[in-house]
Amino acid sequence: MSDPLHAVREAALALPFPELVVALDFLRFRDPRRYDPYLYVSPGDLARSVTEVTGRGAVRFRAAVALAREGAESRMETLMRLAGARAGMPELRLQAELHDAEGRWIGRFDAVDDKTRSAFEYDGEQHHTSRRQRRRDPRKHQAARDAGWRLMVFYQENLLDDPVGAGRRMLSFSGRPGQPVRPSLARLLDERSGDGTESAVPFTGFGVQHDPLR
Repeated sequence: MSDPLHAVREAALALPFPELVVALDFLRFRDPRRYDPYLYVSPGDLARSVTEVTGRGAVRFRAAVALAREGAESRMETLMRLAGARAGMPELRLQAELHDAEGRWIGRFDAVDDKTRSAFEYDGEQHHTSRRQRRRDPRKHQAARDAGWRLMVFYQENLLDDPVGAGRRMLSFSGRPGQPVRPSLARLLDERSGDGTESAVPFTGFGVQHDPLR
């Protein structure tokens, strides 16, 4: 097991389960601009880690690996995805490139449900501190609506204060029937750190698949 994965494995009992998935999503983050390529973990390394891990925390670690995905650019994007998973949302397409009927590029969205044409965005601090992004976001969002997409935007307090409610809103907004979530997985996803801090190693870049624990 590579050193970054070993560190996450060692933290499996200390971290709230959603934060364990956040850490694994970070290791799966692929970007040539990444400040430390050593922190990237390939899907093959991740799959091998599941067969190698034993002892206390192994079950939690395997469950987190099953939920880890490539595509989240921040802790909050992962928590948004996990809120949907907790409510029984089907797999979402991450970092989705949307185009209008004429093939013109609209923009990239954090997560989308293609079947219901529902898009979900996390509105983080950079959306307010960057003048360019403040001007770009309304145009992107309106273009998506004009192309027939429905858009739901989440803020930090939505995902930290009431993640269960956020997931239910995602489900209701999409019109999807919720898929059953296995009680053992629901208990893991309900774990909370009890604070509003951001990751100490922030993303600077760029669904759940059907979970075997369900």
